[in-house]
Amino acid sequence: MVGVARDTLPSHRVSLLVGRLEDPLPEGPFDLVVSALAVHHLRADNKADLFRRIAKALDVGGRFVLADVYLATAIDPEVDHPRRAAGLA
Repeated sequence: MVGVARDTLPSHRVSLLVGRLEDPLPEGPFDLVVSALAVHHLRADNKADLFRRIAKALDVGGRFVLADVYLATAIDPEVDHPRRAAGLA
């Protein structure tokens, strides 16, 4: 996915950063943070921590786009930890 993004997105306008979700985020602020098919691998407390860190890293008016697993998807309980947003509070 990163290779396709590098080949497709304009490098003069977009920076692609890859890392572990548990790691500290790069220094912001950011206009946009996107996560696809990754956050469901975190347990609830780590999801809540990630969302707090993303909120702090966003610029005023910045957006966080989360595209992840829907419950109709097959779940592997060893590595997948989907949870409704209300369950993170």
